[in-house]
Amino acid sequence: PGVCFRLYSDQDYDAFQDYSTPEIQRVPLDTLILQLIDLEFEDPRTFEFIEPPPMSSINNSILFLKNQSALTKDEKLTPIGHMLAKLPVDVVIGKMLIMGSMFDMVDPVLTIAAALSVQSPFHRLFKGRESAVEARRRELESDHGDALTLMNAFDTWVKLKTDGRSSTRQWCKKYGLESQRFYEMAKLKDQFKGILAEYKLLEREDEYDSNDDESSAKRRREGESTYEDRKKRRELRELRRKHRKEPRRRRVLKMEEAGEESGDEEEKDELDIKDLEFKLTHDLDKLQAASNFNRSLTLRDINLLKIVLCSGLYPQLAIADDCNTWRKDSEQVFHTQAKPFVVLHPTSVFANQPDVLQSRMGVEEGITTTGHRDKLRFSTKHELLTYVDLLETTKPFLVNNLRVPALQTLLLFAQNLDTNEDCRRIVVDGWFELVIPEAHVGQKFIAAAQQLRSTWNRLLELRLQRVEGRKGGVELYHATRHASGLERTLARKLSEFLDSRISYSFRRLAAAELERLYAGTKNLKESDLSSSCLNHPTKGGQVVTEYLTYNCLSSAVFEKDYGGALMKHWNCSRCGKSMVVTIAEKLKHEDECRRQEEKESLEKKIRDGGAAAGSAASQRIVEGLRKEYFCDKCNETFMFTATEVLKHVRGHDV
Repeated sequence: PGVCFRLYSDQDYDAFQDYSTPEIQRVPLDTLILQLIDLEFEDPRTFEFIEPPPMSSINNSILFLKNQSALTKDEKLTPIGHMLAKLPVDVVIGKMLIMGSMFDMVDPVLTIAAALSVQSPFHRLFKGRESAVEARRRELESDHGDALTLMNAFDTWVKLKTDGRSSTRQWCKKYGLESQRFYEMAKLKDQFKGILAEYKLLEREDEYDSNDDESSAKRRREGESTYEDRKKRRELRELRRKHRKEPRRRRVLKMEEAGEESGDEEEKDELDIKDLEFKLTHDLDKLQAASNFNRSLTLRDINLLKIVLCSGLYPQLAIADDCNTWRKDSEQVFHTQAKPFVVLHPTSVFANQPDVLQSRMGVEEGITTTGHRDKLRFSTKHELLTYVDLLETTKPFLVNNLRVPALQTLLLFAQNLDTNEDCRRIVVDGWFELVIPEAHVGQKFIAAAQQLRSTWNRLLELRLQRVEGRKGGVELYHATRHASGLERTLARKLSEFLDSRISYSFRRLAAAELERLYAGTKNLKESDLSSSCLNHPTKGGQVVTEYLTYNCLSSAVFEKDYGGALMKHWNCSRCGKSMVVTIAEKLKHEDECRRQEEKESLEKKIRDGGAAAGSAASQRIVEGLRKEYFCDKCNETFMFTATEVLKHVRGHDV
């Protein structure tokens, strides 16, 4: 302890504000805007704040929430927006947690979400130790990106904790890691897990114990202490008291190179209070099991995990510059939608291994398309970088990067998908262009993405009904079973979608191309006006869904016009109807048929299955509501529900 004197010039001192700027005027308002809309305030811009934030902050937050699919274009809450409004976490992290619970990727997502919420555990290396520490760190690095590298580091740290054969503090020192960050990650991971369980997005571990009564389960939910918790806290207090009474060993500063090993020997005998606290407050067996699960992830699991993480990070994407193959490793350049010519942060895995990106983003073959002014480079390996932060210091740096497949990621999360007449050319959010050589492959991929997004939203609606408790009894039982079936189907279909390998061209659109990108409403054909789909008021073409606009791209820049030749006979595999339709009408009919089929399936299960499976579900619900009731007149103890108690009392009155 001491006294600190800070000296300022008169000019600086007079320029100080009388009071600090209110927090609401300094921080992002994403979560606040969500909660206001969830409370049914019509427009957050007109809300009477005590200290109003800048209007630009409110508009930026609304735009961010639209990009996160939490708000519709008319600023209404989507299903995932309703769920995010209830979770007391950041929007990006909350979206990752929700998606992770849907695809049985809870523990990897919890670990990565916690790692991204704290400072990086990786130290900046000092001169003289770079080569040795970098060689050790290679064991932890993942060529998929920084997020999985952080997960590997945390799982290795947990493994050392559970083994108990070596000190994690010494291990962190050798690998250039900050041990305090891992303790923070472990604590935050438990908090995230508790939030998911509290909002019924994750089954509570204590709910599987059938011997627990309702009062004990309620005490655990409300955070009251159990006997084991109090016992662990007593043990920890005793250890801390003992540690304070022990004489402190005198430390002698030594040269880093000469004293590293001797320093490790001195630390072996010291008592690590944080280590003991961690072991007393965590179930090491469960941590070890989760760590082993994360280490056994297959390539298909990792691709699914990437999509879950990207659901929260989109649209924070970066595309590699075309000239990166001729640049030095430290001069690799990328472009984001908001800011071009950004570079990778020096702590990123890809900054040390740029060959990984070049090999994955390489080109298999070049093909020139007739009528196109550029040479289209077709490949099955096109990838994008998604990032957590854009840090601007001496240069704009991308922090915490992850490489993701370009085609699948864009089709699943884009806010706007615009196609030409045969769906071979797709423009994503006005700045990416995808060109697929074969028309039927493009149509198939768009239909698959449309089906996945529709099922995704339907599953979110069922989850929201469970969280809000809108349904009960047999209806809730069947809705839960239906949601479980949808989760399995969605995970399987999504894995198949991610495993698809097609050759396509991928590039960033130049600003000059945007002026003549869309056909507009002047060139609408008679077939477009007679279609069942609505016409887009500015782009032209036909609106299939809120994110998909068909045949709105100008054909002059790309290829000749195919006219009405794309209308053909088609049989719907779901409803069996035979019709002559355009591609837009086909896509819209498939989406409507799928929604109707899911609705009828759920209604049939509730109607027809109520007598059999519903009776068992109802019985379990009723049994859970029964409590002990002692009747003075009968002098007997019964197990009654509240309704049965009233009936019993009225029976005595009669």
